[in-house]
Amino acid sequence: MSKPIANSTGRRKTAIARVFIREGSGSITVNGRDFEEYFPVVTHQNQVLFPLALTNSRMTYDLPSPPLVEASPVRSEPSVSASLVL
Repeated sequence: MSKPIANSTGRRKTAIARVFIREGSGSITVNGRDFEEYFPVVTHQNQVLFPLALTNSRMTYDLPSPPLVEASPVRSEPSVSASLVL
């Protein structure tokens, strides 16, 4: 796997979200699963894709997310798009 171009960490209460951006083919995974499976609601998928669509780089970068080590009982709204805007 290639070296990350950028990475970001977001925290809220006890939740921690890590995002890595690597050159690739447009693959997006969240906790080891495809993001469309992890976020079945189209609105949430669009929030993830918005920065990539805005910069016309959807098929240029991979956004791998490491699998969860510690699970949280509550899954909040996805806020990953704010940290992806370069």
